[in-house]
Amino acid sequence: MEQTIKAVVFDMDGTLYHPLRMLFFMSVEWFVYFCVSPWKAVRVLRAVRAYRKALEQIRGEKGVFSRQIQLQTAGAISGMEVDEIDLIVARWFEEKPLRHIARCARKNLRETVGALLRQNVRVGVYSDYYAEKKCLALGIGENITFTLSGEDVGFLKPN
Repeated sequence: MEQTIKAVVFDMDGTLYHPLRMLFFMSVEWFVYFCVSPWKAVRVLRAVRAYRKALEQIRGEKGVFSRQIQLQTAGAISGMEVDEIDLIVARWFEEKPLRHIARCARKNLRETVGALLRQNVRVGVYSDYYAEKKCLALGIGENITFTLSGEDVGFLKPN
């Protein structure tokens, strides 16, 4: 009996691009911002760290996940207002990385996705966060059949 692969689902962060390269680029951006606006940059760092820590805390509890729960948890961790964290995360965690992600892409990413599509294998991406914009910035968005996030399904990987 021949087994046919019908779909491949990739994780986004750390699988489709190199996270340490991204960390380098974002660290440079933050450092430049720090040189211009040190107090604001410290708040950015505080908010992003709390947001990441909140994700790991929620993941450890294996409970229901939503972005709002993560923001509220980050607010409790940092002592910052949820609205401020939301604005910082949108800018520094969701928007700014898009300008660097193509330089962080895994080698042969586009070719791999193309080869799967030529074999009639559907290609999907699952991530803790929304992945559509990252897929487009990586140059594979048009070839991705579906994307799912923790927000879409209500829980975090590896649930």
